[in-house]
Amino acid sequence: LMAHASVQRGMVYGISHRFAWQGSTNPSGLWAWWDRFGIREADMRGYWMPDCPVKTGDPAVKATAYVRPGQRTAIAVASWAPDRVTVRLDIDWAAMGLTPSAVQIRVPAIPGFQEALPDVDLDALPIAPDQGWILELTAI
Repeated sequence: LMAHASVQRGMVYGISHRFAWQGSTNPSGLWAWWDRFGIREADMRGYWMPDCPVKTGDPAVKATAYVRPGQRTAIAVASWAPDRVTVRLDIDWAAMGLTPSAVQIRVPAIPGFQEALPDVDLDALPIAPDQGWILELTAI
């Protein structure tokens, strides 16, 4: 992949050290987020797996879920589209042990990697070329 590829692309494939190859980004913000989320306790379900509970509906946009059943899920969404796209995330809530009416959805700020995205809309998520988002779905 090209050097400007996003950390979200790395997260889609479970590559935790992609940014180190670029030599320009301090990974401590992402590592702190991993610890807060509890990534070690999560089950990674990549877009290529039959049991991945998230689909984007756009072949140029991939999504991988990091599932902590019944508690929280992180979704790494990344685009390979040449232009800005808006995607709808189709989510299998039962596969994550979550209920849509009892979930907080947010795109957190992760220093050095992404700004917070206010007003997250799973039906219309905007993604810039070569970029993506890490979303958190947390049971409330």
